[in-house]
Amino acid sequence: MSLRIRLSSELPFSEMELALLIHSAPFAYKSYEIRKANGGLREVSQPTPAVKLLQRYIVANELNRAPVHFAATAYRPNIGLAENVRPHLKNRFLLKMDFKSFFPSLCPVDLETFLKKNSSHFPIYSEQDFRDLIRILFKASPSDQNLRLAIGAPSSPHLSNILLYDLDVSVQEICNKMGVVYTRYADDIAFSTSEPDVLFELEALVAGIVEKQVSPKLILNKDKTVHTSVKRGRRITGLVINNDGAISIGRDRKRQLRAEIHTYQEKKMSAENVLSLRGYISFLNSVQPAEIESLRVKYGKELIDGLLYAQENIEVKK
Repeated sequence: MSLRIRLSSELPFSEMELALLIHSAPFAYKSYEIRKANGGLREVSQPTPAVKLLQRYIVANELNRAPVHFAATAYRPNIGLAENVRPHLKNRFLLKMDFKSFFPSLCPVDLETFLKKNSSHFPIYSEQDFRDLIRILFKASPSDQNLRLAIGAPSSPHLSNILLYDLDVSVQEICNKMGVVYTRYADDIAFSTSEPDVLFELEALVAGIVEKQVSPKLILNKDKTVHTSVKRGRRITGLVINNDGAISIGRDRKRQLRAEIHTYQEKKMSAENVLSLRGYISFLNSVQPAEIESLRVKYGKELIDGLLYAQENIEVKK
């Protein structure tokens, strides 16, 4: 059974509608820029609802057959930033590395290579099936029409995890030999150990693996390579590891959060910022629940629990 037949039998599209939708899918995105933490800009591209439906179906019924390495902690059910940090809590030394233009570096040839290498996990794809997968999952670049993975497509996170499976395996093998802990949250890579100088040797080995890798062809952002330790402070994907081995959002973020709660308490916060605040409070509860108790003492249980649990009746600035 072809991919199109599977899609048309499961989704609310006729064969003609599906054919037109797949043909136009690489161009059916709305793009905008958001500011990154370092002050730069990141392009986010949201596909149309119909293309999102196709992408979600592909993830749930096709891509879910592929293995994801246990070191890859991003975009996985019931695994979050805290789970990415916890393996490193007891180690003294930390190395952080980062990939340049992570999602846009992943392209159709990487998926083709992966599917051929892991054919036992998937149904038999015809050439037409593969062309359809490519058009559904990748976005056309406005400048050169080349297809790339888009930040903002619901299928991109899972696809990135499976495409990096072999790289994760290779890196993990070296880490096992050297007694180093390895986790990867999308393009943020973290290594830790309590043995001095080991991570400097590991950095060179990992750089060699990435450079030799043919698919996907990734480039390390050397400007973001950081060696640190308990003495100098350890931070992974925005979370701080305290000297006592506990996870924290850090003092600066705590001060900012309390200022935001005060703005909300004074009913001077926009609806958009209230939603953002509620999301961060929920995140804080998952990574540092003791801080939630501290906020309840300072601002009152009713207000904090209202942000944490209430689905409506949020007072916002008109």
